[in-house]
Formats: sequence, structure tokens, C-alpha cells
Amino acid sequence: MNNFFATVASLAFITGSSAAFAGDFDNNTIGLQMFSGSMDYSIDADKNGLTELEIGYTAFEYVIGEDIYSDVRFALSTDISQPDNVTLLGQYNVSKYITDDLLAYGTAEVGYTTVSSFSNGVWYVEPTVGAAYAFTDTVAVYGEVAYAWDMSNSFNTIGGSVEIGLPISINESFIVTPSVSKAFDTNSDDMNFRLETTLFF
Repeated sequence: MNNFFATVASLAFITGSSAAFAGDFDNNTIGLQMFSGSMDYSIDADKNGLTELEIGYTAFEYVIGEDIYSDVRFALSTDISQPDNVTLLGQYNVSKYITDDLLAYGTAEVGYTTVSSFSNGVWYVEPTVGAAYAFTDTVAVYGEVAYAWDMSNSFNTIGGSVEIGLPISINESFIVTPSVSKAFDTNSDDMNFRLETTLFF
């Protein structure tokens, strides 16, 4: 699998994690992601300061047939502004080349978000589908749609988001990704601009 494409897919999987719970899409955000082996770490911030921390672990990766790449990832995240809100999640991620320059990918995510205590929380499911196109070996674009349902409450809708991003590889260890997202079927339908920096160790 092309290293840059693999990276783009990984960024999309992690960036989209729990997106429907962000809820505050009218705030522009910045993010820092760090990858080291099977571990990944992310820190988000907006104009008011740090907003979210997440630690993830990719348990295993495997290839289905000759060209379908998949992995299973687990993560723990916390809302810094509301420290009682902690999310435990699991993801099954899959991607496949359509052409040499076009990659399709998807995620099935299930998570549990605490509200005021660990016993008081919400189970949710959030599928994501997207595609990435590489213009060059260092510049790509991706677009994706995510939607979440509340499994604890008769699968009521939580809402979704649409996101478009432009990963730019500065070198093998440094990627910058500006992106724009828009929520739908939520309390807020504002646009959100995000600038993410990704480092590999």
C-alpha cells in the first residue's frame, strides 16, 4: 500500500473518531496528532484552549485478499472542558484502491461516552465512508461522511458530519492537513475549519 495513501486513510480514521459528539462545529480548531508504532495520540484546541485528548492503539492489521487493507483500533478520549465526559471506542477500518490514485475507505465505530459517571453514559455507533485522491506523492484530498446513532436510546439519531481535507506531506515525518467540516441533523449546522499537524516517530 502506498505509504502516503496509507497515512491519509489513517488520518481520516482518527480525525473522524467520535465526530458526531463534537457538537461545537462553529469553532475553528487546531489539532496535533502523533504516531509511534501502534500507538497514536491527539490533542485538540480552539480559541479557548485545549478541548480534547485521545490515546489510540491499533491492535492488529491485516490484508483481505490482495488489496483490501484493514485494522482494528481502540481509543480513549476525554473532553477537557467536561472532564466527566470520557469516551471508550473501538473501530474497524478498511480501505481499498479503486485506481492507483483513488482510495476508498470506511470505518465502523462503536463507543461508550460517559455523561456524569461511568455507569451513566451513552452507547453509540458511527459508520464513516470516504474516498481519497492523490494529486502527487505529497498532496491528496479526501472527502467523507459520518453519521451516529444512540444505541442506548432506541437508536435515535445523534447526527452526522461531512468533511473535506487536503493532507500535505512536508516530509516522511510531518504532514499538515487543513480541512472543512459541516454538521447536519444536529443542534448546530455551522461550518468548521480545522488545521491539523501530524508527526511520526
